[in-house]
Amino acid sequence: MALLPVLAACGGGGSGCNLLGGALCDSSTPVVNQAPVAVAGANQSVLLGAGSVKLNGSGSTDANGDALTYEWAMDSRPPRSAADLSQATSVEPTFTPDLPGEYRFSLVVSDTKLRSARSLVTVTVSEVNAPPVANAGVDQSVLVNAVVSLDGRDSSDANRDNVLTFTWSLVRPDGTSAVLTGVRPTFTAALTGTYTASLTVRDEVSSSAPDAVRVVVSAVNAPPVAVITAPSSVVMGTRVQLSAASSTDSNRDTLNYKWALLDKPRKATGALADSAAVLSSATLVNPLFTADVAGFYVLSLVVNDGQVNSEPVTVLVTASSQNLPPVANAGPEQVVVVGAPVTLSGSASTDPNEDTLTYQWSLTTRPNLSAAALTNPNTVGPTFTPDLAGFYVATLTVNDSKGGTHVSRVLIKAE
Repeated sequence: MALLPVLAACGGGGSGCNLLGGALCDSSTPVVNQAPVAVAGANQSVLLGAGSVKLNGSGSTDANGDALTYEWAMDSRPPRSAADLSQATSVEPTFTPDLPGEYRFSLVVSDTKLRSARSLVTVTVSEVNAPPVANAGVDQSVLVNAVVSLDGRDSSDANRDNVLTFTWSLVRPDGTSAVLTGVRPTFTAALTGTYTASLTVRDEVSSSAPDAVRVVVSAVNAPPVAVITAPSSVVMGTRVQLSAASSTDSNRDTLNYKWALLDKPRKATGALADSAAVLSSATLVNPLFTADVAGFYVLSLVVNDGQVNSEPVTVLVTASSQNLPPVANAGPEQVVVVGAPVTLSGSASTDPNEDTLTYQWSLTTRPNLSAAALTNPNTVGPTFTPDLAGFYVATLTVNDSKGGTHVSRVLIKAE
């Protein structure tokens, strides 16, 4: 606290001070300078991706009416966040959050003589909930009175919410009634015709758009259904593995396969060279070919159940001369017990060029006051022990040997 002398003008009879003489009293009255008070504003809750966040110190005060200067600091932010304050000496600085979690700031103000105590403010950043995506599976052909298994396991939720609810309904043919529950319900196709099963998936906040699957029920042998599994893009020089293993026959007949390489890069169509690619076999379930020239490769498949052929299906494989990034997969969500070791797994991560991958894990979210830490975070399967109940988020970054990188996260609930 500072004391400032103030000279006062004096008047009156015998004081020796008068206005005409211009004399001043030699007494002084001390004025106490008080420290200012910093106010960092109210705590905020915002959504990730909503843009910059503005802090506000305009509520700070100085009892003497002195001009104030502002000194903001970012005290903490989520692990791996690169967010920083802009204009940290202004009354209203800003920052742009780049990860969900808590961002903590402090403000100190000064009147050039004294500094205030720190004032704290917290900004909590949450991810926007995205509705799940329903996937009712592939169309089927069966014989009348067959037991049909539906499959919604390929439905997904971008936020990896803990609980997904599956609601099925049969909307055709008229008069059809069946109780369908769970992710893989079954029903008996008692009528010939086309059944349409509709699936809607709901997380804890919102519902997906419905997705439908057709089941064609016939009284005679149904043709098989050809399905090709192949990568959509590869790097030039890659040995491409094809597969017809997902092809189906409703009568469970043994299938025969007929593959064909319909088109490949040629100089005449703009490629740098003529491809010499050939299939390793035209009749195996899983033949190979080498994408030796950058460009487009078109392949077809027909399957036969011993009586009839399927409809032909085709697939396009694009070969590029550039490196493709890996795809990180931090594994499924887990519900665990406090104090029990948890093993994470990035083994489902892939690289379209079949490059060797390296792994970097981090705990980007954990309960307040938790001291949990990862063991062997640079391996495919690190471990940690949750020490408090709540939610933990583990982030996996995978890198190939050519600069490609990708990030995946997994939620662990400790009870």
